[in-house]
Amino acid sequence: MCKLNTFDYEPQSFDDQKRMKRSGNPKPSAHDADPSLIQGLRMGDHECYKAIFYRYHKSINDFLQALTKSEDTAQDITQEVFITLWEKREVLDPEKGIIRFLFRLAKQSFIHHYRHTEVRSSYAKSVSFSSDELGGAQGDEILEAEEIQLLIDITVNQMPKTRRSVFEMSRYDDLAIEEIASRLNISKDSVSSHLYNALRDIKNVMALFVILILMGQ
Repeated sequence: MCKLNTFDYEPQSFDDQKRMKRSGNPKPSAHDADPSLIQGLRMGDHECYKAIFYRYHKSINDFLQALTKSEDTAQDITQEVFITLWEKREVLDPEKGIIRFLFRLAKQSFIHHYRHTEVRSSYAKSVSFSSDELGGAQGDEILEAEEIQLLIDITVNQMPKTRRSVFEMSRYDDLAIEEIASRLNISKDSVSSHLYNALRDIKNVMALFVILILMGQ
């Protein structure tokens, strides 16, 4: 049976996890679960599992909600993360902590979820971005090409209707700003603004996903 205290049930926010990552400390910190708690989970102790669930559920769910822009989707993926945690509990190393393991599961569950939903569309296979457009993040050095494309597809599908139409016409149909403005009956400045916001949306989501990967290392 786990020996629990109040801190074991204290929720950790995503900001707490980001601060831990910025510290550059790869070892379990005061923000990570006590090794005895992780060992209890490894042994199948339900109280230890419950303590870890309550402590890290909010952090994982908040991050996935920022990534997916959907409360329901984030909740579904978070549930999958903690189900997988229980199923894979025997591979945990108490000395390595559990935060990074949870964020690896979050990344894998996020990708798995969207690979099995009907959000992919033909234009996505034709879209490409330079590192300048993506803020120099060099995401292709961090993410697999398929994951990058999936992120783009998800993000574009979540854009407001006009922004998405402008983006598709520019990237998929290769139309000039003047022609897009004419077809949508909006100003050229509006087209430029929609394109800027579309690229900003994609950069923001990719930045979040890079954090997710780094926290899972």
